[in-house]
Amino acid sequence: MNDNTFAAACRDMNTIAELEDALVSPPDPGDMKEWRLTATEWRASVNEALVEMLTDEARILGDEAEDMTDRAERLTDRAERLTNTAKRLTNEANKLTDKANMLDRK
Repeated sequence: MNDNTFAAACRDMNTIAELEDALVSPPDPGDMKEWRLTATEWRASVNEALVEMLTDEARILGDEAEDMTDRAERLTDRAERLTNTAKRLTNEANKLTDKANMLDRK
C-alpha cells in the first residue's frame, strides 16, 4: 500500500473494528471530499486498509503460534527427560531399599 493515500491513512488511524464498522456504514462525506474519492473508491480504500491489517494480524498470530509450538515441544522434551530421571532415581531407591531389607534380615 502506498503512503499518502486514503487507504494508508485508514490503516494508520483506525483499528480493525473501526474499519469493519466503516464498511457497513455509509461512506464518510468528509473523507470523500478531503481525499477526492467517490463512494466506491472510499469503500475500496477502507477495504484495502482492512485487508492489510488483517493480513498483518494473521501473520503475527501465525508467528506467535509457531513460537508457542516450539516452546511446547521444548517443554515436552524437558518433561520426558525429568520423567526418565525420576524413573531412574526411583529404581535406584528401590534397589537400595531391597539391599537394606536384606541386611536387616541377616
